[in-house]
Amino acid sequence: MLTELLKPYKTIAIIGMAKNSGKTTVLNHIIGKHPDTLGITSIGRDGEVKDVVTNTEKPRIFVRTGTIIATAAQFFESADILKETLFVTDINTPLGQVVIFRACSDGFVEIAGASIVSQMGYLVECMRNFNAKKIIIDGAVGRKSLANPQIAEAVILCTGAAISQNMQTVVAETAFAVKMLMLPKIDDESYVYLPKLVTDQLLAEYVKVPPKGIIIDDATKLFISPQMYKKMQIKGIKLGVKTPINLIAVTINPTSPYGLGFESQKLLSGVQAVVDLPVYDVVKYPSVC
Repeated sequence: MLTELLKPYKTIAIIGMAKNSGKTTVLNHIIGKHPDTLGITSIGRDGEVKDVVTNTEKPRIFVRTGTIIATAAQFFESADILKETLFVTDINTPLGQVVIFRACSDGFVEIAGASIVSQMGYLVECMRNFNAKKIIIDGAVGRKSLANPQIAEAVILCTGAAISQNMQTVVAETAFAVKMLMLPKIDDESYVYLPKLVTDQLLAEYVKVPPKGIIIDDATKLFISPQMYKKMQIKGIKLGVKTPINLIAVTINPTSPYGLGFESQKLLSGVQAVVDLPVYDVVKYPSVC
């Protein structure tokens, strides 16, 4: 069960491959299943009634009494719950300073927290100091930086029909994302070390004169295409990391706001066939999650 997988970890990041890939649904599932005090925050914005970019309806975030929340001042003020202010940070966002508070009743909240890794680490530590037993960090599309192993002890990847109307494309892109997030740790002085963001443009130079391998700090620094990765394989260039990411599960969302979705079991089976991780649909099969 997903909830059993989460038990050993104090800080968990939920990252999505696209908007409407099911991050909020997974977050709500964890909130509903976890008996101890949770801390929640986001590296983007989540919990709104409609997505501010796509104008599509979204599930709201429902918290229980005792939850510790770190969010922007505007959302702190508008939260539909009784609340106790714990700490006003000096982290600024377009929606005001990040406020840490305790939910004193059940209800809905919007979350928008820190936008950079160092700030997120600080928020995590603050929430832990206010007795949050397990902290869940909600991701933003294209922002896998919160999966940084210095912050998240475990990571859940959300995928689904919002990526493409072609299920084979969804499965293939998910498989590649998992492969990149799970790059192995390599410690070899003969490898080239790249201490910055790694892109197709950067790797194109190394493909011309192939090194034995390339090492990056961690997979959050990697932004390459499947085509570039295939070129590296053809050239015999191995790719590894100094610090691996602990990706523990994949969740699927077979529905899409942009058109027809997929049959849950078919998408579930398709993803299970290409990744060596537990794969869940927390809506269709909540009893095994």
